[in-house]
Amino acid sequence: MANKHLKVFAMIPGVAVIGGFVVTSLLSVFVLQSGINGSHQSTLGQALADEIAQQVNIKETQLIDQLAKIASSVLATNTITGSIAELSAAELTIVQILPFAEKVRLIPAGQASIDQGIPPFNFIALDMVKGIEAGELISPEAISSQPQLKGEKWIIVAAPIKRGDGNIQGTLFVYFNALSISANLTDGTKGQVWVIQAVGGADMAIATSGTAGTGPAITSALNNPHWTLQYSPSAAISGNSPAGFLTYLLPGIAMLLIALGGTAFGAVQTRTLIQQNLILIGNQIGRVTGGNYDNKVSYTLPGFAYLDSKLKKLRNYPPAKTDDSKPASAKNQSKRVHPPKGAVTVDIKMTDDDLFEEVEEFELDDFDSAVKKANKASNHLASIKHIFRASDIRGIVGKSINEDIARQIGLAIGSEAGDRGEQSLLVGYDGREYSPALAEALIEGIASSGRDVLNIGSVPTPVLYYATSNSDTKSGVMVTGSHNAPDHNGFKVVLEGKSLVDHEISGLFQRLQENNFSTGRGTVFTADFTQEYIDAISYDVVVAQPLKVVIDCGNGIAGGIAPELLDILGCETVPLHCEVDGSFPNHYPDPTRPENLKDLIATVQSQGADLGIALDGDGNRLVAVTAEGQIVWPDRLLMLFAKDIVSRNPGSGVVYDVKCTRHLNSVISGLGGRPIICRSGHSFIKQKIADTDALLGGGLSGHICFSERWFGFDDGLYSAARLLEIVGSQGDSLADLLANFPRSVATPEIHVAVKDREKFSLIETLVETADFEDAALTTIDGLRVDFADGWGLVRASNTEPALTLRFEADSDESLENIKNAFRELLQEVKSDLNFE
Repeated sequence: MANKHLKVFAMIPGVAVIGGFVVTSLLSVFVLQSGINGSHQSTLGQALADEIAQQVNIKETQLIDQLAKIASSVLATNTITGSIAELSAAELTIVQILPFAEKVRLIPAGQASIDQGIPPFNFIALDMVKGIEAGELISPEAISSQPQLKGEKWIIVAAPIKRGDGNIQGTLFVYFNALSISANLTDGTKGQVWVIQAVGGADMAIATSGTAGTGPAITSALNNPHWTLQYSPSAAISGNSPAGFLTYLLPGIAMLLIALGGTAFGAVQTRTLIQQNLILIGNQIGRVTGGNYDNKVSYTLPGFAYLDSKLKKLRNYPPAKTDDSKPASAKNQSKRVHPPKGAVTVDIKMTDDDLFEEVEEFELDDFDSAVKKANKASNHLASIKHIFRASDIRGIVGKSINEDIARQIGLAIGSEAGDRGEQSLLVGYDGREYSPALAEALIEGIASSGRDVLNIGSVPTPVLYYATSNSDTKSGVMVTGSHNAPDHNGFKVVLEGKSLVDHEISGLFQRLQENNFSTGRGTVFTADFTQEYIDAISYDVVVAQPLKVVIDCGNGIAGGIAPELLDILGCETVPLHCEVDGSFPNHYPDPTRPENLKDLIATVQSQGADLGIALDGDGNRLVAVTAEGQIVWPDRLLMLFAKDIVSRNPGSGVVYDVKCTRHLNSVISGLGGRPIICRSGHSFIKQKIADTDALLGGGLSGHICFSERWFGFDDGLYSAARLLEIVGSQGDSLADLLANFPRSVATPEIHVAVKDREKFSLIETLVETADFEDAALTTIDGLRVDFADGWGLVRASNTEPALTLRFEADSDESLENIKNAFRELLQEVKSDLNFE
């Protein structure tokens, strides 16, 4: 019986093979018929490659023609011999005119030089300009931020700017995004296209379009001698689609499937028989183990019947015993291991960014090299080391800052700049009474280090930042007390295009301690970037409809240009406290304090304005007021700016500081952006933006930084212009636009005065003492405690002798509970610490 079953199943594969042969014969006729169409596939692929190549040629011709028209325009011919301001303004205009243009340079004849910026002006670019100046016809070419075109790529195109007599005055040089030649070449159903440029004997793809094809690459020539086109047809075009390819394989596949199917059927039936016999033998084993045996069991496979005969002999053996009495060895039991006392533990929820941010703010009291390298001035140095703060240098005039100290600081900054390979520095100053004298002393110190100085005069801080971003001089110092009281002053330092931060600022103090200075005799020049700055904003920002705007500059330096800028943007401007007066007679120039916004709120309402804008003493902070008189703190403005930017740049990063509302995280994520939290302070925000390639950043203090369309520095004037652009283009009021975002009950920033020398140690003690149940603690900047219904923060101010606090909650009751918890903590650490 068992042998009969196996013989039947063994015949199934043979029968399957015979059946497959019959079907294969029938299908062969179909294959021969379909093969007639396959002979046309290669011809179709080549035709499509040539068609796409012609599209690339047209796109390239359009780029060349566009540049030729602009190069011959009055805009180019009249400005190519003009000032730096005129050139910069024209460049910003042209970049807005040209689709896919990322940067424009107007280069007067003979002035081209290598620039390692981004986009870079490298040797390829230099050769192109030299060829244009020599009257040659130069084809577009691709360059990159890295060798062998491995980094981000740009298509560079140049055109001569000629006088009426035909002589070349200069070159219009444009960096285009690679999409300028690759956009919409194929919809993806036809395959993938690459534009290839020969680089160092190797072919490198400089642009691509479509989705991966399956056929062999087809090459087509292009008009540009540097480029060729490669086209990989889609499966449908190449004949390698499942339908086309399987047509040829169908007979063999059919035969194979039939044979495998038959074999599989036999295997399944055999498996079923084996399983049935296993069950029978398993049951018999169970009976034999208990001392019994069933003679009536019948098997369908012979091997199992033989095994059963052996079991029959075991039926008289007693059942086996087991011994489970021994416990597991204590050695093998798991044991919880606790970290030793004093060990550092890391929260596994922290991101890579957080790990780098988990650094305590630099405290100069811990800096003991002054003792080791002390000289006769050691006591004097010890008295001023606290002015070297996390984001800038700042102190009180006549106590911790005077002209002698400014001169020494200039010597240290100039020496540091020289060590970094920087020869020239820009210097500007705000409208405070002592700022011109401090600037003059600072310039003397810088020049005595051997560095050259461009004195740009009395300007808002963003003008100096702009100049370092748009001139050959990438370093500078701003003399300003920012938002502080009239008797405060200091220095914001930019070297190599970046604001100094934390240990870099403390390094300047170390130079003072060690007398580590270079010496020389630099030259002092004067320069003016103010009009260029105003022009650059007016070229970049368009306010679609006229708005009535009240601008309160708090008698700070921005009052000299803010009303003019808003007028140029087409606004009906109502100036408030815009006369520059370093004594700040109306209110302190700190818009983050509600008491300093009372005049603005009253004027907005009395004038029926659309909104109000408040700037700080040096013009790099911004707070807004709605038509209804409601204060709009900077973290809520960030929501509006994020919506605007992320809508055009999905996935872009938005940086915000620890003082901002917790709703920013969900709002940014919901818009499709990347929320990135960082320490408070304008320098830390800018650093984080640069490190993460974010397009926007800001903090509750009002420092808003745009990298999209601007240069990544904190700029209250430009931020105000972008706000007006959004409100003017939407048709809704500022209040209506903000109503779409979530909000909670929140306090403004609260300041608790403490001694400068003790604020950091107080924060350390607060962090060590804090014991909050059911709350998450964040210590990247002070102590932030997040509860289920809100959060609280206490941190050391970067700019003044104070602790700053902020609270946010879902309700007034929750807000008071969180505030009370922090009051108790503060008073536990120091009994006289309290806040309203």
